[in-house]
Amino acid sequence: HQELTQATIVAHFRDYQPEKFSGQGDPRIVDEWVQGLEMIFEVMDCPDRYRTLCAQIQLTGDARLWWNAYWSMRPGEKEGCTWDQFKELIREKYYPSYYRADMERQFLALTQGTRSVDEYGREFTRLGAFVPDLVGTEAKRAHHFTDGLRPAVRHNIVGHDVQTYARTVAIAQELDASTRLEAIQTPAQPVAQPPAQPKLLHHRRIRRRGSSEPLLTTGGPVPDKYQFVQHVENTTVENALWARTSQQPCGRQQARVFAIDQREADQHPGTMSGMIILNDVHVYALFDTGATHSFISRRCLEAIGVRSTIAVDPLEVSLASGRKIVTDAEATDLSLSIGGRILITDAYVIEMRDFDLILSMDWLT
Repeated sequence: HQELTQATIVAHFRDYQPEKFSGQGDPRIVDEWVQGLEMIFEVMDCPDRYRTLCAQIQLTGDARLWWNAYWSMRPGEKEGCTWDQFKELIREKYYPSYYRADMERQFLALTQGTRSVDEYGREFTRLGAFVPDLVGTEAKRAHHFTDGLRPAVRHNIVGHDVQTYARTVAIAQELDASTRLEAIQTPAQPVAQPPAQPKLLHHRRIRRRGSSEPLLTTGGPVPDKYQFVQHVENTTVENALWARTSQQPCGRQQARVFAIDQREADQHPGTMSGMIILNDVHVYALFDTGATHSFISRRCLEAIGVRSTIAVDPLEVSLASGRKIVTDAEATDLSLSIGGRILITDAYVIEMRDFDLILSMDWLT
């Protein structure tokens, strides 16, 4: 009877066509995958003792190998693994603590800025999904949401004695619309223009354009999570650009890259991965000290709304595996926010499975 019940539950679970999980790619995927499974379990009213069984069936590739290896060293314990234990194990493996800390930092640093309340709310909800402890109650959620609003809106909300998050958002939308309307109706006062900033030398359209908060974390074997950001902050843009002025294209250019997927990156100590902002979109990037050029995936181009162009000189890229690929597609004038700076750079287009962007670091040396 127990086997029949178990088989019935698994079959019912599969009717919902749950996502598979391979352990590859953006660390955010694991939390999205777990949340998707929990929604299915709630709808089908799945007993806790069967949730781990259903979830492990969806593991593929590296994730399945890891899961089997983990329990092979703990004979007799697998049957007692609860759903909460499963979530803790897989998050610790594929959603590491340094990444969670970075998402928490991004959430706590989030402000409305020039965005509408709706736009700010969408980003608040997205980041809030990664920090459930900070938004676990209505009061906490409303407090953090209010704290990031523009001062003109935030100060007015404080006097409303709001009790729920939904009500907080509704009042913020009304106040935001009102303040924006006032700004439109009020004639702008002339302001003195600041003196023009001196232009920086540039090569391949890499130049300093401003500043922003660093949003990078590093992974893999790098011991210092902020090593790359500190290196950027201690490196002048002029020196970085000077290092590249000797690179003159001539016919088919030769290029190399250490890794184009997560597995290859994990095998090379000269790589770091993390979330950065590219054209105002968060993307998953690999910083490759062995790469001679920067690369971007077609999927990422579509996400940021940029079209590629035909490069003057095709690029022949040598991979760590010994394979070579040729590309003549290039994306230019990409806006990259990292290390407290905004850089405009170019990247060749290649197919990548796990990363949105691969950045070479020769211009930082």
